[in-house]
Amino acid sequence: MSSVSCFEPSFIFDSCDYDAIPEDVEADLIGETPTASEGEEEPSSRESDGTSPAEAAARSSENWAKVKAITRWQRQLSATRKRRAKMATSFALLYFLCGVGSHIPMELLVTEDKSAAFLCAILIHLFIVVRRLPSIPAMIGDHRIPMKWHFMFSACAFGYAYLKALGITMLPMTAVVVVSNLQLATGMILGALWLDKRYTSVQIGSVLLTTSGIIACALLSSHGFSQATESSDMALGLALMFAAVLSGTLQTFLVNRCFSIYGPHVDEQLLMQHLIGLPLLLASPRGAESIRRVLLSQSSGRAALVTIAYLSGNMVLAQLCRRYMLRLSSTTQHVTCELMATIQRFACLLLSAYVFHAPPYPPRTMALGAAALLVGSLGYVSAPQYAEAGKSKEE
Repeated sequence: MSSVSCFEPSFIFDSCDYDAIPEDVEADLIGETPTASEGEEEPSSRESDGTSPAEAAARSSENWAKVKAITRWQRQLSATRKRRAKMATSFALLYFLCGVGSHIPMELLVTEDKSAAFLCAILIHLFIVVRRLPSIPAMIGDHRIPMKWHFMFSACAFGYAYLKALGITMLPMTAVVVVSNLQLATGMILGALWLDKRYTSVQIGSVLLTTSGIIACALLSSHGFSQATESSDMALGLALMFAAVLSGTLQTFLVNRCFSIYGPHVDEQLLMQHLIGLPLLLASPRGAESIRRVLLSQSSGRAALVTIAYLSGNMVLAQLCRRYMLRLSSTTQHVTCELMATIQRFACLLLSAYVFHAPPYPPRTMALGAAALLVGSLGYVSAPQYAEAGKSKEE
């Protein structure tokens, strides 16, 4: 996840059954293939009873055509799976690189001025809107998703971006990255309360392990933080980050639900969400102020150019990170997206703790918390689902 506003929702697109036999082939196989029922003679006996060799040859040719159709379909299915696997691998790699890449300029910007978090969120929205500006009238006039869904997406996305930017002003970046990993826990809470989902003991244990690792890392990451920071600010920052992650997780569930009803209209969802969210960020109390503080208060022209370069890098890479996550979600399963998000956030955690804020290095005990976070996340995504566990018990 990008350190500012690049929330990577894990959408589920499992509406297509790629293992289903095509209807035309299935229709040919049901009721038309000659079989010998009880008391009925085999085709060879029928030939002796009057079936001509021409009819037998025609029937054999028809059956052979069905076999070739099934073989052709199986080859197409295998090719489709290989193609989707290659696409998913490419999207996962690009998502990881863009996510980690967008984290680097954000660390450098926040080191100079923490209000840069608000400006980065604004610029990401602005970049996506300007890039698709010619298609906005057509998108609004012929939108496939009802507008009420777009307003809900935008409200959740704004809550995530704004609350996270506020949290960044009160926390060290290492703590921000660590708390972002609460997505698994918040996803389980919302799934149980809202969707009435049930989880296996392995999933619950993995999330508890992940949460304990997050708490340990968040507390230990403040080891080298400014002594002037009050504990109340630290607690408020952690609460804001938790609320931000909760808002982002809610958006994930809403998008999953919407796409299951109206189809995965990724481009429309992405554009409308940022088109509605941009004026909200500009009108927010800290939004306009961040533009003045970061861009108009530079001491020299060179410093201004460096700041603009960092902002541009974060803006482009964060937008690409979002897009590749959406593409990955459309070609693979939900757990794969969760796994890639965990790996990316873990890489950002290592960068923040051991590169940008070192020395002094974090306590060695922080490695235990990081290991618990990673092992718990991997255990969650590899654990069987509740339905699968129930079936195995019945068997």
